[in-house]
Amino acid sequence: MGKVSAVIKDSYFKQPSWLSNVEYRETNYLSRSSTSEDAVLFFTLLCGYNNIDVDREPTEVLNELITIDEVAISGGIAFEDEEEAILPSCCCGLENWREVLEAVLSKKDVWLGHDPFPTLEYINDSVRVWSDDYSGTMRKDLSQQESEMT
Repeated sequence: MGKVSAVIKDSYFKQPSWLSNVEYRETNYLSRSSTSEDAVLFFTLLCGYNNIDVDREPTEVLNELITIDEVAISGGIAFEDEEEAILPSCCCGLENWREVLEAVLSKKDVWLGHDPFPTLEYINDSVRVWSDDYSGTMRKDLSQQESEMT
């Protein structure tokens, strides 16, 4: 049986001095079991990814954060089983989690990032998650672009 998790990735931005300093991790899983360290890394990534200066008072940082119309954060949905985890790739964001859910429920394609290019395959009532483009869609697009360039 597979597991689906929300993750954030690459939270290597400057941590606010008014929060506990925690060790950076490339991937952080978010759940009801998340720790205060996970929360610091989430907040750090949220501010850094949205270009919010954390070298100010906490209220100033929070006031700026809540005025942003569209918030982005690197990460997304991870698909796992006992043997393997397929993480969201580059240019995928946790803010799009609803699109992933809707795509799976309606058996449609959804953007999960690139390099690698994770894709979903629907087989009857099951979903198979591929870590790198089982259908060849991305490779076809690249070869078409290459042929247009020559």
